[in-house]
Amino acid sequence: MSRLWLLLLVVPALTGCGSTPDLTATPVQPISIAPPLSPPAGLKVSPPTQPVLPPVISRSLPNGLRLITIERPQSPLVRIDLVVNHGASDQLELPAITDRLLAYGPRGQSEQEFKTALDSLGARLNITTGLLTSRLSLTVQAGDLGPALQLLAALVNSPALPEAFLRYEINQLKVQQRSQEASGAWLARTLFYQIAYPDHHPLRAAGALDRDSLDGLRHDKVLAYGKCAFRPGNLSLVVTGPVNPDSLQDQALALWHAQAGSDAGHQCDLPTRNLVASARVQPPSQESLRIHIVDRPHSAQVELRIGWPTVDRTHQDWLPLTMLAKLLDGASGRLFLDLRERQGLAYHITARQSEGLFASPFSVATASRPQHASAMLKGILAHLENLRTRQVVPADLVRVRQQIAGELNLLYEEDGRLAN
Repeated sequence: MSRLWLLLLVVPALTGCGSTPDLTATPVQPISIAPPLSPPAGLKVSPPTQPVLPPVISRSLPNGLRLITIERPQSPLVRIDLVVNHGASDQLELPAITDRLLAYGPRGQSEQEFKTALDSLGARLNITTGLLTSRLSLTVQAGDLGPALQLLAALVNSPALPEAFLRYEINQLKVQQRSQEASGAWLARTLFYQIAYPDHHPLRAAGALDRDSLDGLRHDKVLAYGKCAFRPGNLSLVVTGPVNPDSLQDQALALWHAQAGSDAGHQCDLPTRNLVASARVQPPSQESLRIHIVDRPHSAQVELRIGWPTVDRTHQDWLPLTMLAKLLDGASGRLFLDLRERQGLAYHITARQSEGLFASPFSVATASRPQHASAMLKGILAHLENLRTRQVVPADLVRVRQQIAGELNLLYEEDGRLAN
């Protein structure tokens, strides 16, 4: 593991209160690497079974729609996810506001009629806006798959996107953003991504919205975006449950009609740059620790984020990095046992190797009192250095393998996480 680390601290006021953490003078205890914990006496832990992914079939249909079926014959429910690619835009304001307006239902129905139709299926529609895609999700009984697909197709084929609620939804997003900005943890996470990634990188925004851009949105832009984003060639339909792929393909072809020329790139204003090339992150040429300190008056705690962009989910090093993060993370992880339990420097501390299509970060996140910040920082860096320079003992690897295998087995039992 390289020693290329970016450190972000969100600290109380730097002047006037005398609480600025001294990163050089505070004495720190030597780190403690506890031996791997054994299960309590009498608790029999089964060896992890090999996770078995249900059959997955992916098809590109003539109408441009990508259809993915995950067969689970014994399930009484069907999970439907309609994924909308919004082009890895540098700004999420337009997809975010369009997704909120989408919840008002299709043209030709009132909002109440649309909600009544969902209630009749016992379904709740969840619409989420991510950095790369938006996702419409609902779960219904297996016998209601046909009506649920009809409802979803009507919504994206002919969305109402009512102008009367545009300003209301913009104000709601702004209030939500202000509420998030009051959180030191949210601020630390957002600034970490802005510092770690270059301009125009898909991950740089980290979900933050620009209020001026929100105020500048016009209804005609929302309509144009919806017409482009919801075309069949920009959609992926993921269905998990007791499904027949051939029957489902016939339904998808009937419900999503390809419009002549609608998938021509010049007719759509979605960002379509080379995402792989734009997502590359060049680390510093020399081994270094870059420190960024953010003055946040009236903070009760110091938020620390330590890490650096690493690799994407398909890279051969992603799994080893995930295993290293697991060694540090969790109630049986090294950071928790040493810095929290033994030294009492913080209430929570996490280590994570993120996953995604781009160079996702390996990071450590925690918060501590100002007087403990120096000891916490030095302890984290010492544990990272220990991982870099010392061999991991076999018992630790056994624990991490069991943990990952167990998590995968549980994940494969949850339709939503399986679809993701």
